[in-house]
Amino acid sequence: MTTMMATPSDVFDNWAGVYDEQPNPLLALEHRYLTRMLPGLNGLDILDAGCGTGRWLQFLASQHPASLVGVDSSSKMLQRASAKLGTASNLRLGSCLALPIQNGAIDLVLASFVISYVEDIEVFAREVHRVTRPGANVFFTDMHQETAMACNWKRAFNNNGTEELLQTYDRTLLEIIEIFQTYGFELISSVEPAFDLQDKPTFEQNGKLDSFNSSANLPAIYILHLRKQAASTLRPHHSSENSEKLTISGASYSLGPDTATSASVAIERGYVRSITSDTSSSRRATTSSTSFDLSGYLLLPGLINAHDHLEFGLFPNLGAGPYQNSVEWAKEIHRTHAALIARHRRVPRAVRLWWGAIRNLLCGVTTVCHHNPALARTSF
Repeated sequence: MTTMMATPSDVFDNWAGVYDEQPNPLLALEHRYLTRMLPGLNGLDILDAGCGTGRWLQFLASQHPASLVGVDSSSKMLQRASAKLGTASNLRLGSCLALPIQNGAIDLVLASFVISYVEDIEVFAREVHRVTRPGANVFFTDMHQETAMACNWKRAFNNNGTEELLQTYDRTLLEIIEIFQTYGFELISSVEPAFDLQDKPTFEQNGKLDSFNSSANLPAIYILHLRKQAASTLRPHHSSENSEKLTISGASYSLGPDTATSASVAIERGYVRSITSDTSSSRRATTSSTSFDLSGYLLLPGLINAHDHLEFGLFPNLGAGPYQNSVEWAKEIHRTHAALIARHRRVPRAVRLWWGAIRNLLCGVTTVCHHNPALARTSF
């Protein structure tokens, strides 16, 4: 097989014809994690910077955004995207260093496997800042630089028997994060998943099982989630505040039934401040008033109970049903189970509230919408 270095002007045009045909375990790994990390997209104005053939545009369009724009520097990549999407996305030919987007028009930016091809990351950061609104979410993904160097991974594709190498610009995660922080973005999460057994068949099909084995337990990609701060909240990243801080480290962080990676969770003033992989080169040494090492444990997302009456959690299931509505049910149980209801009401209300709260916690619920009054007057 002949190997050549494609020039920047034609590399992505050459790649467009085969991009969707060549299985890529990096993209499959990214999709499993990033779909779990994206917020609700309904009604948002979204930009896919470096959209390529529309791989992510198809998913984003299915989430009912208010508007969806895909920008790419390759006309042939955009032709492929147009064939898939039709009018579902506004496709624009342009550079990430001069985005053809008006100021403050975007709520969410995705740049999938793009940053390593961007020559001037500071100009890109300035452009992302220009086109986004305060509070906008920004997601970057790419091949993990440190693992790529350790395993000698190449950025290349096979085009009619010719292996074409792509020009890239190596940067650490910390460098990327610090540059975007300079332009008013805060780090929300830095996740660095490794390949798992779900990815092994793709390596086997391509005759690259050795690559799978050599990268075992090493981060294959990174996913950065940043958020644009409002002007009134901007402050130097190193500034400290007198606030309660908690760090949970060592545990595996679950994003869903088939996605988990080692991560540390920083909590400040009762809110999750950031989530960063424990292997991350992006993590800073931070001081916190309290820290827990939960090595060997799995952190699961807390469930939300959207409707509960905590003081009734102690009661048994009453009624045989079915009932037309809650009024019919209530009349029936008070008629047939009056003595049992009176017995449970004799338990102090504060005790019953505690019981309901603990029952929720044991079920994995961390937030409850309690529908009865006077909870604030109850001592916990």
